[in-house]
Amino acid sequence: MKRAQNSGLADQEEMEEANAKDVWRAALGELELQVTRPYFETYLKGTSGLSLEGDRFAVAAPNSFVTEWLRLKMKPRIEETLAGLLGRPVSVEFHVSNQHGTRKDTFTPTAFVEGEGSQYSDWDEGYSESKPNVLLNRHYTFDSIVVARFNRVAYAAAQAVSEDNECPFNPLFIYGEAGLGKTHLLHAIGHLVKSRGRSMLYVGAEQFTTDYAEAARDRNFGAFRHKYRTVDLLMVDDIQFIGGKRQTQEGFFHIFNHLHETNRHLVLAGDSHPREIEGLDPRLASRFEGGLLADVRMPGLGSRVKILKLKCEKMNAEAPTSALEMIARVVDGSVRQLEGALHRVLALSKAETKAVTPALVTEALVGDAELPSGHTTPEAIIESTAQYFGLSIDDVTGNRRLKQYVHARSIAMYLIREELRLAPMRIGTLFGDRTPAGVSASCRKIAEHVQTSSSLRRDLSRIRDLLFAGSRV
Repeated sequence: MKRAQNSGLADQEEMEEANAKDVWRAALGELELQVTRPYFETYLKGTSGLSLEGDRFAVAAPNSFVTEWLRLKMKPRIEETLAGLLGRPVSVEFHVSNQHGTRKDTFTPTAFVEGEGSQYSDWDEGYSESKPNVLLNRHYTFDSIVVARFNRVAYAAAQAVSEDNECPFNPLFIYGEAGLGKTHLLHAIGHLVKSRGRSMLYVGAEQFTTDYAEAARDRNFGAFRHKYRTVDLLMVDDIQFIGGKRQTQEGFFHIFNHLHETNRHLVLAGDSHPREIEGLDPRLASRFEGGLLADVRMPGLGSRVKILKLKCEKMNAEAPTSALEMIARVVDGSVRQLEGALHRVLALSKAETKAVTPALVTEALVGDAELPSGHTTPEAIIESTAQYFGLSIDDVTGNRRLKQYVHARSIAMYLIREELRLAPMRIGTLFGDRTPAGVSASCRKIAEHVQTSSSLRRDLSRIRDLLFAGSRV
């Protein structure tokens, strides 16, 4: 009898752990949209759902530093996200885990050893003489990319750089909004270059900035130059982050020139065209444009369905095409947003033991995304924004710098870019011929604040209500 009771308790614990993992996977899909990519990769990527007991949710993290950061910086946001997924409030707690995901009281470096069971088992090492432990995600290969109209040019260019030592264009500059697969392409290049015996280095622009600052502080540029000048291929992600950093740009200018002149290759990725990066040195912008510019756009409906099917195959999840089409119609956004939505649907399916159907998709996502609502125009968005704030159209599109005008103007630009995917250059013509860099800066500011400001989210929602109510009349 006692053995049966113990068996029952063990089964219950296994069910709670499995459910916690599913819920946390869905939560990560949403949290990835709320924080910057470096923060997600550093603090959230290696975490997992540990247990769900009543109103207590335990999260496993790789070390005590990460648990402390999550507790101090992310706890309220995580609890809000989990409450939305579970339909009830929960209290989240963070634990350091060992390689097998179980709790432990102290952290030891062995938790970071790569191998079977490690939380870094999805990552592989790239190669460079100066830094042999460049991490590349093992799943980010060319074979795992859905190729369609939205990314076909960038995909072909990435393959050309990987396969041909004498590739005619240098640098390759891949640009597009967040979550469209730019980092995936860079990692795929890294894997293929590594397999062909060439040396490569993949860093984010923030890491480059840190390395340069440390070299300047320590007056030790020799190690810095060796790290960045001795590789066959240098890849820098999120290059827009060097905008406005004069000293960092000067350092990158010389690295760029050396690699280019010695027939080594550069691949850069950013969220916008070089001319639209605010604060970018014209000399660098000119050099970036001197290679091949390949943009990655928002995927169309057919591409979104193909992406979702591939994600399901990778997760061994079953979902009919009708349900995937519903997700693709509701989530008219990036690859990352699609993945987050899919995780949420699958988590709800498991939590309620229901098959994935269009009805379940609606239940899981209807509160998070606008259902397709017909076409709109830039003029309609400007008019709705002006109406909401009690301003005239000239106030919104003009040049007056009163705070309320600037705020409304930025929101209108952001909505036009979000709803219609217009380029900053085109948006600028609607607002007194503003520069693309100025438009991008305004949109970026709203995009950053919308993650933390409930009042801004409310304003955007109500303006959309005005806009789409008018489009249905």
